[in-house]
Amino acid sequence: MEAQEILKPINKALTNRYDLADALFKRSESLSSLLPYSEYIEDFKMFINKDGSLGVVLEAELLEHEPMTANNIIGSVNAFKSLFSLPENCVLQVLYDQSYISKEDKCWENILTEYKYPHPVSKLLFEEKVKMIRDKCNSDDEMAPLIRKSLITIKYFPTKSALAEWKQILAKGEKVLFTEMSDFVRQTKEFCQIVNQYIENSKISLKHLDAQQLITDLRRFFNPKEFYKRDFAKFNKNISIS
Repeated sequence: MEAQEILKPINKALTNRYDLADALFKRSESLSSLLPYSEYIEDFKMFINKDGSLGVVLEAELLEHEPMTANNIIGSVNAFKSLFSLPENCVLQVLYDQSYISKEDKCWENILTEYKYPHPVSKLLFEEKVKMIRDKCNSDDEMAPLIRKSLITIKYFPTKSALAEWKQILAKGEKVLFTEMSDFVRQTKEFCQIVNQYIENSKISLKHLDAQQLITDLRRFFNPKEFYKRDFAKFNKNISIS
């Protein structure tokens, strides 16, 4: 009986997604320990993960299917085949996110600045239209705007010798230049060539996400309540990402 009494509040919390979400966002900083990222190598545009693997995060350009013809859609679907062509020591993950846009998002200011040299009447109508859409943010209105994004992550596992070299240096606590890790650097360059060829062969437009962009996206996704309320520290290459 005593055990059942203890479990009651736990079971209640598990059935209430609002309590779970609230608890998650209150302690969102603890999620960083679960993320795989450790360092970012700017020269190669890739991440070193905590397990010694290498990775890149790419943003894929989304296609608007509404104006497309049947042949265009079939051609676009066929274009996805190239995205799944990777060596055996690579892992691919495709992430798709659709979320509400906040009134405080900087995208609204960017939209207004992109409409250059308008006619005064057109400018007034455009600003009113943007305001009308923006006012529907943070509401239950069915016209509340959404933002969509698709990310592709590629994880590369180096050879055992390269991984052993990396772990050995970490275990000793030695601070060496990245270029001094010969075998690991060789594997990094190989992965860089794989990624460059992957992007070049893709029929879908892909672009790299750097460390700052990734951190910003993670903060917005995991901590939407606080993201627009305060300024966060910028990416610091001397501190582990997570």
